[in-house]
Amino acid sequence: MHSKPKSFQFLRNLFRPGNGTAWKIATPFPVDKREANQASLLQLLDVIYRERLEPAPMIFALAKEHRGMYRQKLRWLGQLLSRSTPLVEALEQVPGALPEESVLALRLGTQSGTLPETMEMLLQTQSDAAKVQKFDWNGLTVYWWSVGATLLIYLAFMRYFIAPTFKKMYEEMEMGREPFGQTLSEITPAAILLLIFTSLLVLLGCSRWIRNVLRTRILPYWGSWSTQSATSAILRMLAVNTASGKPIAGALSTLAKYHTHPIVRQRLLLARIEVEQGADPWDGLKVAKLLSAKEVEAVLAASGNTSKAWVLRQLSRVKEQQQLDLSDRMGTWVHPILALAFGCLVGWMAYSLFGSLYGMVTRFA
Repeated sequence: MHSKPKSFQFLRNLFRPGNGTAWKIATPFPVDKREANQASLLQLLDVIYRERLEPAPMIFALAKEHRGMYRQKLRWLGQLLSRSTPLVEALEQVPGALPEESVLALRLGTQSGTLPETMEMLLQTQSDAAKVQKFDWNGLTVYWWSVGATLLIYLAFMRYFIAPTFKKMYEEMEMGREPFGQTLSEITPAAILLLIFTSLLVLLGCSRWIRNVLRTRILPYWGSWSTQSATSAILRMLAVNTASGKPIAGALSTLAKYHTHPIVRQRLLLARIEVEQGADPWDGLKVAKLLSAKEVEAVLAASGNTSKAWVLRQLSRVKEQQQLDLSDRMGTWVHPILALAFGCLVGWMAYSLFGSLYGMVTRFA
């Protein structure tokens, strides 16, 4: 009996129906951004909740559609769920499976009985975020690091090959001090410092752990602008509770207990204390500086819970847009500053190089 060659047995097994792996459509390497991966998990959780499905098998199946670290996160999440761990607690034990704000919203929705509305809000937020054109910090930092690395290699070539040759020629022709080598000696430390700076930008742009430390431990103490995104997420959660007629005091207690942003958590604790002492919840948010006086007036001016929830959602969008505008402005400044710095270095090198060449040509003439 003629046997089939085994050269492409793996490919045949991969696409053969009925072997348990035919439905896999993922590429061998991760291609999606983390936001897209988290959006797929959120949509699957919505289906699991609405259809009352067993979560662990669905999570394991989703893990097969991903690659890299996110596949490992999904597998760990599936293992926790298979051990009967509650969904929110399982998500909290797998950092990065979902955004921190989404996990916090799911916990609040679970405890307040507004999980369907919360899930709808998260899906809508994810859909709106996908339509927003954000500044590509990763592309900017990787590009300038590549430029810096190329410049450093060019400097090394000039410093250890071209400059010694020029120096020897100047000595043989008794032309005095050779300017190009002297300029390279002066410019190399500045180029190394610039490359270190661009390398730090790459780490800030590509390392989510470093960005998370900066966001939660360092930047919060530099200004209120760093709390805009977290405050925006809180307003969306409060809008869900308000529209459902749930008390704001309980939501503030849950948010103050589980929020990860240090400054925002302190403000939520202050607002909760104000409410416990008999203050109106909206006045407590004003005292805690989570809402301004005009924003509180706008909320109180709305009639009915539905109108108040609409106002909160609009305030959330405004704060989120302010954060995006700030990021865009910073990006528009960083790019020309780095271009000017690298341009000065290259211009300095070109000036000294042509000065050396001009000196030799003049001597020969």
